Amino acid sequence: MSGASAARKLESNESIGYDLSRFDRRLRVRQAIENEQAATGVRVTARTQARSETKARSVRLPAMVTIALSAVVVLAVMFLTVLNYVELNELSIARANMQNELSELKNAEAKLQIEYDRGLNSRELEEQASALGMVMPASDQITYIGISKADHAEIYGGSDSDSDFLTSVKTFFLAAVDFLN
Repeated sequence: MSGASAARKLESNESIGYDLSRFDRRLRVRQAIENEQAATGVRVTARTQARSETKARSVRLPAMVTIALSAVVVLAVMFLTVLNYVELNELSIARANMQNELSELKNAEAKLQIEYDRGLNSRELEEQASALGMVMPASDQITYIGISKADHAEIYGGSDSDSDFLTSVKTFFLAAVDFLN
């Protein structure tokens, strides 16, 4: 394939990616390409200039988009940071309020404990009991019960009228309940 035909292929495909002749080191191929470019130099340079302007515009747009997106991300991070500080402040205030409430409740507990201890004064209890007509039991009124035998229980009133079938169903049901527990 000659250099001129390679240059024509370049025009028909309009992509330098298909022009492999520029890698050809033969002098005659390079001269043929240069001659063809010189003959069509106006069109090639105009086409090249239009492509470079398109590339410049396409580079500017993503740069602006990148800057805009970066600004949005920075603003979002700043907004979220301020929002987190507000939330932290609200939680700190709520915690301080709860600590104040806790200290007030502890003071109230201490006061109630003092009143409770004051209310359990045995002399005052005896006075209140005697005012109500209560008296201490006499020694003959106190009876002690000795429990020296082991505990046992007896069931009275059992009926023998249950049928064997119902007894076996009851036994099965109770065994199933014990197994599941």
